[in-house]
Amino acid sequence: MKRFACHLLYISPTTCLPCQVVEVDDDGRLLRHFPLREEIHSTCWIGGIVFLSSRSSLQRPSDETELVRFLEQAMPIHAAPRYAWHLVGASLQPPALTAHTRLVRLP
Repeated sequence: MKRFACHLLYISPTTCLPCQVVEVDDDGRLLRHFPLREEIHSTCWIGGIVFLSSRSSLQRPSDETELVRFLEQAMPIHAAPRYAWHLVGASLQPPALTAHTRLVRLP
């Protein structure tokens, strides 16, 4: 099991939770998430934006797609989230994809 802490966790395209910890198993599947209230042993601070998806593979859009539109495509409505994805280099204020954003599945 691995733990990652982030600034923002999207659990749906329009629902964002601040300062969260995401736990994934050794195969990269989501175990749980919870609020970061104190320093937790063996937790890697990755910061930025993380989102949950049922998809094990995704591609970064080639254009400057709006964050919400990208999340709507990456997070199917009726599928349970099984993987955590980190949007490396995304803007936090306001939350947005940038030309330098990379998509990385945790761990």
